[in-house]
Amino acid sequence: VEIQEPVKPCARDSHSAVAHEGQMMVFGGYGGPDCGMLNDGWIYHVEPKKWELLEMTGTVPTPRQQHSVARVGESKMLLFGGFDGDARLNDMYEYDLETGVWRDIAYTGLAPQPRDGAGIAILGEFLYLF
Repeated sequence: VEIQEPVKPCARDSHSAVAHEGQMMVFGGYGGPDCGMLNDGWIYHVEPKKWELLEMTGTVPTPRQQHSVARVGESKMLLFGGFDGDARLNDMYEYDLETGVWRDIAYTGLAPQPRDGAGIAILGEFLYLF
């Protein structure tokens, strides 16, 4: 009889996480020499204390670390920038926590400078980037 270990994400740092309906969604980060730069998504189910790999569709962001995320409304998350191992980024994506679909958000007007480790916050209709 072969015993299978529980499914769980690669150990990582510089990832993002948001809470949604009593669960935690983790995206990307750096997994060290074993896993490298990541763009996977995981859900941690508080009860029954287990991980689940997300099946994400749409325009999934490239692998990155030190990106910034913020919840928007009940079921969306915005992701900005980060570092892909070669350069800082200033792209933005929206993730639907209900459907698992990523969408690239095109800027109009002046775009922020590429950066990693930034803080973002949503207030009303505005996203503030620090």
